[in-house]
Amino acid sequence: MHGRPLSILHVLIHKGYGGAGRYCLDLAQRQRDAGCRVGFVLRPSDPKARVSIYDYLPADVPRFMAWRPFESFSIGGAAARFKPDVLHAHVGWSARAVGAMRRRPPAVATLHLGYKAKDCARLDGVIRIADWQSRDMADYRGRAETIPNWLPKQPAVLPAAVTALRRELGVGPKDILVGSVGRLHPVKGVDLLVKSFRQTAPANARLVVLGDGPERAALEALADGDPRVKLVGYVSEPAPWFRAFDLFAMPSRFEPFGIAALEAMNAGARIVAADTGGLGEVLRNTPAELVPPDDEAALASALTRFFEQRAAGGPARRIAYDMTRYQGEDAVRRIDRFYRDVIARSAEPADVARVA
Repeated sequence: MHGRPLSILHVLIHKGYGGAGRYCLDLAQRQRDAGCRVGFVLRPSDPKARVSIYDYLPADVPRFMAWRPFESFSIGGAAARFKPDVLHAHVGWSARAVGAMRRRPPAVATLHLGYKAKDCARLDGVIRIADWQSRDMADYRGRAETIPNWLPKQPAVLPAAVTALRRELGVGPKDILVGSVGRLHPVKGVDLLVKSFRQTAPANARLVVLGDGPERAALEALADGDPRVKLVGYVSEPAPWFRAFDLFAMPSRFEPFGIAALEAMNAGARIVAADTGGLGEVLRNTPAELVPPDDEAALASALTRFFEQRAAGGPARRIAYDMTRYQGEDAVRRIDRFYRDVIARSAEPADVARVA
């Protein structure tokens, strides 16, 4: 990083702990490691939530509450106490609340979904995580840049742990383990995977689904007691699972980016995924097989080809994917430069900033 370490106040006021929460927390931890001062504005903890950012946020990180319906005032109060150089909003409602502030420091947002002017138009900068997000930004007047998502920090995984995990699942050396990781929501397309797997999988194949969400009961009904299909629920550390998968499937109907795909790539798993949004951008020109989104027949055909290759003695070795574009250290340096550009531009006279 260039210049003095910055003070950054992250604003994440939405429920749950999904991809945006993982991105925000991993970014903040890396920024702290680089010497930056970091704080958070969050919603109060929900006692009904099975997992939240509070489960992972270090105790010594300053945190401020955003109270409904006065989120903008809450963020303003937090900024007055924390005195950040920049506000960094995550998810649309956070960006909208920051944009509604009457007086504030320079502010940026990361797009975890698509661009919406009502959320981000009044902010000084927008970070895209994938190129597809630029399509609705023609009228945006602030600073904008695509800085791809990155691989979160991964724990070391010993081969013995992978062997033990497969044994616990009842998966033998000649068996095939197909895995899926993500929130159980219709947009993730896990229903397509369960149906396609049951249509095509041989007797020695198993499907494990990691994650929780509103579609769990429907997926259990769809599995219909098939002993080859197992819904594991939420797993706090999925790294050993990615190493255990022979095939990772990500059949999302839409995916803004897909951090799970990076984790599967890092583990060297073979991948079948939907060619949609940022997921298609990440996996295109890799050994992964891409299928059209929301196409059960195409997904079933891809699974059939994989099972047939394995039955014919096809390679079971891991794949060495090129991960150079998805390194956290590089992303944090680029985000730091982005902050500094936005801060410098915000300090310019209004007429100069408009011409820039």
